[in-house]
Amino acid sequence: MRPEQSGDFYTPSVICFEKGRPAFIGLEAFYEGLVHPDKVAANFKLKLGSNEVLYRGKQDYTARDLAAAVISALKADVERRTNTTVDRAVLSCPANFRDDAKAALLEAAKTAGIEADGLISEPAAAGLAYSYEKRHDRRFVIVDLGGGTLDVSIIEVTGNSVTVEATDGVPKLGGNDFTQRVEKRILEQFEENTHYTPSRDADPLFFQELYQKAEAAKVTLTDRDKATVVIGCRGQQSILEIKRSDFVSLCKDLFDCCLACADKAVQGSGKKWQDIDSLVMVGGASRMPHLQEKLANATGLVPKMDIEPERAVAMGAALKARLVLGEKGVLPRSEIFVREVAAHGLGCAVLKPGGHGEEDLIQAVLITKNTPIPAQRTDHFFLEHEDQTTVVIVVAQGDDGKPIKDCLKIGELTLDNLPEEPKRTKRIKVDYSLDTNGMASVTALDLVGGTTKTVSIDCKQSVKNVT
Repeated sequence: MRPEQSGDFYTPSVICFEKGRPAFIGLEAFYEGLVHPDKVAANFKLKLGSNEVLYRGKQDYTARDLAAAVISALKADVERRTNTTVDRAVLSCPANFRDDAKAALLEAAKTAGIEADGLISEPAAAGLAYSYEKRHDRRFVIVDLGGGTLDVSIIEVTGNSVTVEATDGVPKLGGNDFTQRVEKRILEQFEENTHYTPSRDADPLFFQELYQKAEAAKVTLTDRDKATVVIGCRGQQSILEIKRSDFVSLCKDLFDCCLACADKAVQGSGKKWQDIDSLVMVGGASRMPHLQEKLANATGLVPKMDIEPERAVAMGAALKARLVLGEKGVLPRSEIFVREVAAHGLGCAVLKPGGHGEEDLIQAVLITKNTPIPAQRTDHFFLEHEDQTTVVIVVAQGDDGKPIKDCLKIGELTLDNLPEEPKRTKRIKVDYSLDTNGMASVTALDLVGGTTKTVSIDCKQSVKNVT
């Protein structure tokens, strides 16, 4: 029985594959994975956009395939609860998702029988949820620390408009990282006390208990100054007391990273902490007292959790769906408007000064990070030499000046059979655009010969297109 069927509100994105029975998803799969990790696929959200095989069974599963299985299960749960057919949805994703990850998520939904009516970033969704009942003007920071990612967004509410002014994030930092630090501490203490080193192959139940005890200790330290851990293996037992100060010391660099990300996001908005009215905590891991204390001391703001941190994003996504239905005339039009910003710069590859080859290609950004979306920019380029008949434009997402090999390559635009031009002009026109979901589209046109090409990751088709 999955937790949704038993009345719980949360579904871990964990899938267990067992011979002789259908794959099952959720909390039951999570605990099975602690004992038999070879049967389970988990923590695959950050792999969306890649073709890496994450699980091999009757078929090879990529992150997109696994996400489709989770979405399909959620769809079935909602249909069972509501006795209706669900075929459309608004999807939420981390603010720092790039286009390949967004496209994979959209394709996963389509595979599960869901047509996406739009994407909303998780902190923007939380901001919408917070602003919905509080229409007075204000600016607040959303710190969204979930199980595996950290997003920070600055949101301004003015009248009926909810505007994301800037966003930043750390894609591989979440509550699981803090739990792993506690796990490591408990294991080290157990080995020191018992002189026995457990192995995952020989002692799988110990490692299941280890994770449960580490997670429980982390949660206990949210409300108390210390937690006692008793754990045993093969007749050996260890008792360990972990103080909140110990936990803070174990995770100091993680806490520092959270604060640095928040500072960077505020700076990216062109504001200072003095310009912020509220600090809102979202995501289960945001409950950690030291994180809240660290943010409060640095910002002078009292962290708020008016909405349960684990539910804020889902509530905002539901409100976004309500807005979409209003825009389509299915429901009365809502008076709330939401506008997000570009999470990554969009541009093309150019040779850095003095460069000669591919290794010297860097990103030249035309639409900068934190530009309000939808957005459009146009630029014009010369050919390198008068008799050049072909030009290749590498379109990418990434920071200005960053090596192109470290950016997300969206595609290449090749204009060939270009007519000669006796006098060189800026003949290559390139239009860059981001839609309301932050999905990129780039078109190149030779103003002399008329040749044109477009590259995009289509939000509706969820595939890369070059025409």
